[in-house]
Parts: sequence; structure tokens; C-alpha cells
Amino acid sequence: MLVDRKTLADRWRARIAVLSGSATSSWDAARDDLRLDYVHGGLTEVEITGGGAAPLELLVADTNTAEGLWPMTTSAGTVLVEGAYLVRTAGVRDGRLSLTGDTSEAGKLTVWAGAAVRSIDWNGSPVRTTANGDESLTGTVPGPPAGDAATGRQPRTRPRSCRRSA
Repeated sequence: MLVDRKTLADRWRARIAVLSGSATSSWDAARDDLRLDYVHGGLTEVEITGGGAAPLELLVADTNTAEGLWPMTTSAGTVLVEGAYLVRTAGVRDGRLSLTGDTSEAGKLTVWAGAAVRSIDWNGSPVRTTANGDESLTGTVPGPPAGDAATGRQPRTRPRSCRRSA
């Protein structure tokens, strides 16, 4: 997301908070420049609040982390999902985000979707979540069913009617 200097200048009069990871910030008023210093390593979340505008959250990720982020378009806007091997579909209805996808193992799922999303389903099952201070939700999703661990697909077998009889 590109943000013009005027927007940053107005926001800078407010507060810069590092929510996770490590970063420092400085403001050069003469140039209207906000500078964030960080080392690429995992995910760093920076929130800029105040200045008469809605909060702006910046997610700074290294390549490996970014490859695990899934932006999905829904009727409620874009959501960002972290922690799944693959996210296939996303939809929002009555405050519930329904996701379908694959996992390579059981683990943490984090979703940035804004205040309109209050709960999550993963492949049709509710996910017990915790609300975070940045309006994201975090929960745990199960690993793949028995079969291919990378895709969660079941091994193929012939229907009983096609099997040879002894």
C-alpha cells in the first residue's frame, strides 16, 4: 500500500507503535519523511494511529514469511491470512470469516480482517480464536487428514465395486 507524505505527516503527529518484531522510527519534519529502521527477519507489525485518520497497520515481512501470507478478497474487503499451506476461498457473512484451504501440519492461524470479522471457520469447522490488539484473530487449525501431508489429500483407492475379488 502506498501512502503519500501528507498522510504520513498527519499520522506522525500521533503515535507509532511496534506491535511485534523489532523496528525503530524517526520523523524528519523538514522533509516530511517517516523513517522505519528494521531488519528483515520474520514479521514486524507497526501501527500508526491518530492524526484524524483510521489506524494504519504496516506488516513488514522477509521473503519466507511473505510466502506464507494469503491476501483474499471478500465482500467485506481484503483479509490477510497467515499460517496455512494454502488458502483456497474466503467469504464473510454475519461477522464470520469462512476459509477453506490446506495445512501441512497443525498450527497457528492469524487473520487480519478488521473489526467486522469476529469469528473464523476453517474448512467448515469453527476455530477457537483470540482477539489481538491490532484487530487480528489468532487460533489453531488442525493438520491435514491422513494421506498426503503437503496437500491433505487422501490416498486414492478403487471403489469397492471395482476391486478384484480373490
